[in-house]
Amino acid sequence: MSRLARGETEVRWARGALIVRHPTATVLVDVPPGIEAELGEALGDLSAVILTSGRIRTTTGLLGLLAALEPHRDPERPLRLHVPWGEERGAALADTWSRLWPGRFPVEVDAERAGALIEVGSIAITTHAIRAGEPHWQLGTVETVPAVALTIRTPDLTVAVLPSCTPSAGGQRLCNGVDLAVVEVAAAPWPRIGEGQPVWRATPDRAIELVSGAREAWLVGDDGRWLGDDRPV
Repeated sequence: MSRLARGETEVRWARGALIVRHPTATVLVDVPPGIEAELGEALGDLSAVILTSGRIRTTTGLLGLLAALEPHRDPERPLRLHVPWGEERGAALADTWSRLWPGRFPVEVDAERAGALIEVGSIAITTHAIRAGEPHWQLGTVETVPAVALTIRTPDLTVAVLPSCTPSAGGQRLCNGVDLAVVEVAAAPWPRIGEGQPVWRATPDRAIELVSGAREAWLVGDDGRWLGDDRPV
């Protein structure tokens, strides 16, 4: 886990998710399994969940998170779940929660197109189009998935979140000038892709290029593991 505190804002990377806290709101970016154990006192303050994609790793902790939230949440207070436009896995899990446990706090799902502005308290999140994929292990291929990168702004700092995706000049521009860039790097093994196929993930060397214009950068594995340190790149 790594942590950055600036003014009234705290940003933490834990177990493959980003936690952004401000006195006005707490936002969780992606929901890997077991993330509720990392939230601590922030669990009761959670205002919204943002999914960067419908990948298995970013969504499978959702039901566990909702169950852990139940004792801390007013049943009249909905949790906002923002998913990329066209992403179905997160919405399906939220629907499962509502059907299996009616009467508990509701989950409001918003599908966001690239360029959307999500405002949660004093935290403003802008979505950006990226090219992302998830491996299909039986076919030995990578399938395109709906996904977004994020720019997160609070009164104290700006954070760029670049999930596992095809590295590009646009991703590098996204990271330029921000206080913190969080970039996922190829770590977990994927199927071998044939020659001429898209590059779906940044290598460590390419990721360092992407974050060269950021004041501070965290390189994190696309398997959720921490790869970097707290030193500016």
